[in-house]
Amino acid sequence: ALGAALAALATARTARLPALSAASTPFNAAVLSRCPSLHAPAVTPAVLSNGHVETILAALIRRPPPGIAYERSLLKMGDGGTVALDTLAAPPPGCAPLPADSPVLVVLPGLTGGSHDPYVQHLAAQAARAGMRAVVFNSRGTSDGPVTTPQFYSASFTGDLAAVIAHVASAWPAAPLVAAGYSLGANILVNYLGEVGSETPLAAAVSLCNPFDLVVADAAFARGFNRLYDANLARS
Repeated sequence: ALGAALAALATARTARLPALSAASTPFNAAVLSRCPSLHAPAVTPAVLSNGHVETILAALIRRPPPGIAYERSLLKMGDGGTVALDTLAAPPPGCAPLPADSPVLVVLPGLTGGSHDPYVQHLAAQAARAGMRAVVFNSRGTSDGPVTTPQFYSASFTGDLAAVIAHVASAWPAAPLVAAGYSLGANILVNYLGEVGSETPLAAAVSLCNPFDLVVADAAFARGFNRLYDANLARS
């Protein structure tokens, strides 16, 4: 569904349909017609009875897809910081090589996450099957990336993302550029979009599981069963 949504958004933007708004009926129709899951009721197995079960079961049983290997490039920031960009070294099984003008998907993992996480690897593989090239943006110090400055990453720090998007846009100038962020990555992505507005090179973006109010989200980690997640994130 995510791949279909991004492809629909990129296609609509390329066709110069109106920008997304309540009044942009052609744009909305183009997206909804390709993504029925956006307006159909969500149906989950009975065993997935609540958010805790969904979160823990996925963490325990999800495995990386087969045939995933990355090529890594280190991108230096203006202040001397370093981020790691990972792309698939070869197409996943059953996928043909992507041409240079294939849409490029910039992936922002969640807190402590990176290209090593199974959910990110599954997204990279699904993107390839949908004809898109995934570029995983590993923030400073994540997924074995080096820490070369005191400046780390946070939801309010969008400078690295802006540099990464500019770099990717220049690396594949003929390709439509889209982005998807998970959790904290989604928060950084939306903050960036709010700052740059229509000046962004992105044709489309998707925010997934965004903790929009970080103060409330952080306080929730200190209550009840959520302490388990807090400790797990600290270990990561």
